[in-house]
Amino acid sequence: MARVHAIETRIEKLSPSIDEYFTCGFLNRDELREVVRQRRHWEYRLVAKPLLLIDVQDAVRYELDLEQRLQVYCESTKVELKHRWIIMERIEYIYRVGLKHIKKKSEWEFIRKEFVTFLKRHHRHGSLSKLYGELMIKYLTRSDLWVEAALWEAVGLNNVHNARSIIQQALLTMTTDPTVWTAGLKVELHFVNHSLKRFIEEYTGEKLMKKARKEPSHSPLKGSADVGEEMNPDKKAEPRISAQMRAEDEHLSEIVLDLELCKVIVGEALQGPAFSPILVTQLLTAAGEFPFTRELILVILKDGQHRMLEVLASDRTTQRVRTEWQEGGLSAVLRPFILTEHLLVNGYLGALVDCATFVDHEGAVPKPSSEARRTATMRSLATVLILAVQRPRGIMNMTGNFTAVGQLLCTSAHELLATVKGHCSRGVSRICLTLLKTQTISVEEVVRLLLNVKRLSEREKVTYVAHAHDRVQDLEQLVRDTLGFTAASPSSSRTPSMGEPKTNSIDLHWPTDLLSDLIAPEDRAALWQSRDRAKGSPAASETLDAGALDRFLLWLRLEERERPRGSKAVSTIPASQRKAIENFLSQYRLLPASSFSDSLKKNDPDDRILYLLSRKHTLSFRDSQTTPLRLWRLFSALETLHPRKPSLNESTKDDDDDDDDDDDNDDDNKGHNNSLSFKSFVEAGLNFIAGMTYASLSRAEQWERATGICTLVRSRFYTFTGLKRFTREDILSWMRKTEKASLQADVKMLFCEMCDLLRPPNSQLDRCQPLPRFCFVHTLLPFLEALVLFYERNMENKKEKEDALYHARTTHERVINIYQLSNHPEDFIPLLYDSVTKDVKDVKASHQVVESLNTNDWFSFVTFEREVAKDLNTARVVAERARRWALAPQQLLVKLSGA
Repeated sequence: MARVHAIETRIEKLSPSIDEYFTCGFLNRDELREVVRQRRHWEYRLVAKPLLLIDVQDAVRYELDLEQRLQVYCESTKVELKHRWIIMERIEYIYRVGLKHIKKKSEWEFIRKEFVTFLKRHHRHGSLSKLYGELMIKYLTRSDLWVEAALWEAVGLNNVHNARSIIQQALLTMTTDPTVWTAGLKVELHFVNHSLKRFIEEYTGEKLMKKARKEPSHSPLKGSADVGEEMNPDKKAEPRISAQMRAEDEHLSEIVLDLELCKVIVGEALQGPAFSPILVTQLLTAAGEFPFTRELILVILKDGQHRMLEVLASDRTTQRVRTEWQEGGLSAVLRPFILTEHLLVNGYLGALVDCATFVDHEGAVPKPSSEARRTATMRSLATVLILAVQRPRGIMNMTGNFTAVGQLLCTSAHELLATVKGHCSRGVSRICLTLLKTQTISVEEVVRLLLNVKRLSEREKVTYVAHAHDRVQDLEQLVRDTLGFTAASPSSSRTPSMGEPKTNSIDLHWPTDLLSDLIAPEDRAALWQSRDRAKGSPAASETLDAGALDRFLLWLRLEERERPRGSKAVSTIPASQRKAIENFLSQYRLLPASSFSDSLKKNDPDDRILYLLSRKHTLSFRDSQTTPLRLWRLFSALETLHPRKPSLNESTKDDDDDDDDDDDNDDDNKGHNNSLSFKSFVEAGLNFIAGMTYASLSRAEQWERATGICTLVRSRFYTFTGLKRFTREDILSWMRKTEKASLQADVKMLFCEMCDLLRPPNSQLDRCQPLPRFCFVHTLLPFLEALVLFYERNMENKKEKEDALYHARTTHERVINIYQLSNHPEDFIPLLYDSVTKDVKDVKASHQVVESLNTNDWFSFVTFEREVAKDLNTARVVAERARRWALAPQQLLVKLSGA
């Protein structure tokens, strides 16, 4: 009864406004009753437990419709009501009820933002300030609310005094929050922006008034004084606005023109406990929103760099803070510090200038020309390349991770080269080509290529080269002053720390994939050709390194990208690519010399590539110095360029006697039959990978080995199916869409080939043990399960279905057995490989991850028996095994019960 009485009391309080609506003719009696009924209905919904978000929204929506009708009526009739805004007050009441009783955080935050938007849209400024005040008192440690309130006072109401008070109060309890310091900087910058615009308006108004007074009123004749003024316009040149401001009020000009308050906030933020990469990034972003903050950004960068070095060099710095700066300090501080010229011109929406220039131009800052943009980018590029070539020890090790600094330099150089490519694409291509081949280049050569001149003038040397050297010296001096040792001298009395390498040389490797898109088509052939071959000298026996292999594979990929669509169906390699592959193989002696004997010339030139498939001349892995492990990528590229589909009769032959090649008189022309050659480049590549012992490889090499196995197997599936996603549904759809004649051949050939690869003990995949889990789960099993479902529709293929069913079960057993191959499965590379992570350093496995994988594998096994094999007895047996041997039985039971 108390609740009913309260609801009726609230309805009764609305009666005067309802009566006025009836009196003025806005509502008739029926509409009045409907409004009362609807409001009573929503009042009961608003007191329900629990309060629903949709009820609050519907109640607000009804009142907004009523307010819109009332607004239209008042505008059309010109009537003035005493209770005109009672509906708006009721909407505020409904929102406040929602904020009070909604408990779910996401819904509460949604209704709060909706309430704030409503108040701003309808200009309820007083109510919004009151709301912010209530929320700040209730939530003392929610920085987002304090920041939102301060920005509303400063930007929405132009009340900088209140905004400053809110920020100062927030800093008492949230000193370590970077967002609060950034909001303080935004408030001061908004104050400066507002003040500068006001000064500009006053000056413009005075200028117009003076001009109006100087204009002749009636007489068209001019006096001698006017003629003298026209003849000497510079004699009475008006002073600049910035000079007038400094002359009128020196203290105010320091705050507005010199940004003293902004610099104080930046200094306190960088010196306080909130100093972090996030703080520096937020300060730079906030300053970049205004066009007069050039000096402020330079201060942030210089002081931020100095503070970062102090934190890293301090013995009192915790490991967490040190790790945070080692990971995020490069992109937050070092990168903007090196690319200052480029960022100030091209990094923000408009050009950044100082406050005096902004005022003197009356707020209309001219946009930089394309020449100025190119000059700024080239100056930053020269700085980056000097650091990359000289590699000063102190700068490279300032964060304790010289490898990360090297990666930052490579990424920054790529960004700058891509920016300047539109001005000189030929020069950018030559620079990238030189970096990939020699890993170094002089700064003078870079500037010369970009300017497309034969020799640099003294002015150009000063503008680019000398300026870049000065920037590097400034950074070295900053490191030297902060850390207390000579950055350029490796032999220092200071004990090396923070991860400094013991050797004096620091290697910097320019990644091939990073610069590949900037190379022009006419320069691609020089990617893999050695300098001797480029000059026409005979090929010498060279050691194949990973860099040369990557450049050649990059060239193949770029050439393949240029091929017209539909040419992938052609079974022969284009002449240019075929010739390049032959030259590459002969250059590095990847095949014996006999493979290119005179007898070979009698064959078709296309068949020369097929000597990689010869079991007699097969490539074998010896060690990483003479034969890179990444050589499997050559077989993957050849599988893409030159796919081979054997005939069905050839695929069904047994390969147990493939190694019986004791006849030395066999001709090389017979090297392509089934007994003396591999069926595909994938099989040859797997044979190459099988030549290495898993236990002898490093962790990074084990990851590369797993990548090779999975990529090769998936590329073979792509040859037959043309699919890039190998799910069971996709493969089954491919089987059903293919024509029946070609279907029988393609499916049977692919199935026979997979059986040959999996058949122990001499199959290629079996020799590559341990196999990655990803290869089974995401390639082989989807194909075998789809094959079982496909053959299930045709009773004539009963034998094929049983074979597919047998191989699918065997493959599921292999997946389960992977967890028994290592005592530490959370660190077992074949189990952790996922084809998404590029570097093994990024792998962060744990017992929980392994348990989740194991649960998914057992669940897939049980699901396969239930839904694919439709053998409930076997499914029950597998489920019992899973309950006993699963690493997380409880997770498995929950998953099985929900299936």
